[in-house]
Amino acid sequence: MDEPHADAFWAHQERLSVTECLSEGTGRLGSVSGDATLLEVATVMARLHSPLLAVVDEQRQLVGTVTLAAVVRHLVPPTTG
Repeated sequence: MDEPHADAFWAHQERLSVTECLSEGTGRLGSVSGDATLLEVATVMARLHSPLLAVVDEQRQLVGTVTLAAVVRHLVPPTTG
């Protein structure tokens, strides 16, 4: 791709919002409190069909995220050998 075409490509892309990049049918990101159990987290993920949840404090402010991979790592003991 030459420079004029690259410039034209990025001129269009800079106007796109993150919302426009979401898959069709994607709803709002689910959230859990920091004291939620792994079972509660897994239940919310399953209900929402989402491998990612926001972790929020008492004021509903974002304090982090939790992924399905992180939940599985904590639920499945590591194998040795």
